[in-house]
Amino acid sequence: MFNWRRQALLGVGKFSKAERSIYNKEKWLPLCRDTQFNISNLCCHVMKKNPLAKYQKKSGLYPYIGTLTVESRLRESKWIQNGCNAYEAKKKTSQPMSFWLENDVLEYIVT
Repeated sequence: MFNWRRQALLGVGKFSKAERSIYNKEKWLPLCRDTQFNISNLCCHVMKKNPLAKYQKKSGLYPYIGTLTVESRLRESKWIQNGCNAYEAKKKTSQPMSFWLENDVLEYIVT
């Protein structure tokens, strides 16, 4: 049975007439169409946020994170709120690449 994220990607069920979301990435559809595992909004928590928090708690060190603000609305709003260095935030972080664009990353690699 499909879970709701897979239904949204496939455009079935209650999502068949829904307005397209900016987060509906068809490029991932071939990877999730015939999978036997659940797809959820917890991927970043499981794969990125929880391991980072565990490491931070264990080591006492604060992370440098290579995320770009253009990748999500949440990152953009956090950057507007804290800038590159969120030293006053609940979870202290530094995102030195946050104002970069994808072309900046590619140019840096080539250079």
